[in-house]
Amino acid sequence: MVECLWRVLARSILLTSEDHQHKFGLPSPLDALSRASELLVGDIVSDFILHEDSLDLVFSFSRGHRLDILPTSAGYEAWQIVSPQRQHIIAIGGGRLHTYTDET
Repeated sequence: MVECLWRVLARSILLTSEDHQHKFGLPSPLDALSRASELLVGDIVSDFILHEDSLDLVFSFSRGHRLDILPTSAGYEAWQIVSPQRQHIIAIGGGRLHTYTDET
């Protein structure tokens, strides 16, 4: 779950969360989530970087795309990852991580 700025790149910026619902001269407003899904779903993550000072996440994919998740608030949650084993990793305000395991 991402609650901050994100962008998809492949040699240049292809799409960002801020593009959502803008027309950009297109017949209808851009659905950024659908477009990101078209670009990334089914691809394989080939590398992953967590910048510890900012909690930026960088996912590199096997077909050449990159997904950057960029926290932009010192006070609000930016993103959350839940593993198949129900371990939660949350980027909380101030650039800190909180982890816990859901035992249910």
